[in-house]
Amino acid sequence: DFAYVITWAVRNQNKIHAKNSDKKKSAQYLVQYASFAHTDFTTDILPRAMKFFLKRGVSQDVAKRLKVSFFGTWQPTGNPVEMFPLALCDAGSAEPGDLVKCTLGYAITPSGDKRYQPPIGIPTYNPSHKWY
Repeated sequence: DFAYVITWAVRNQNKIHAKNSDKKKSAQYLVQYASFAHTDFTTDILPRAMKFFLKRGVSQDVAKRLKVSFFGTWQPTGNPVEMFPLALCDAGSAEPGDLVKCTLGYAITPSGDKRYQPPIGIPTYNPSHKWY
């Protein structure tokens, strides 16, 4: 079994100011709370998963057989949750077409590599969704 932290960020409700508008957008994404339902990971990340495991010492043989899951977590720091609480949608209550992929229009990786802009997933309304 393997578990890796891909990325983490300390976010707050304060906006930051940057001179370059692209940097401003990406910097705000990285530090502000999300105010909409979304998933940070879609199936588009899977082709890079093999490279990710190999860089961390997992053999190619083992990496090919792995079942992969990506999880996003959220935890308040310093204050009780009053706005934008974490909500989880039971994936078993969703249909394949319920998630719309979209890119943010800027790199979200620390390297700022604009060539890699993985999409996030935005759920569409479905009364069958079970939210917790």
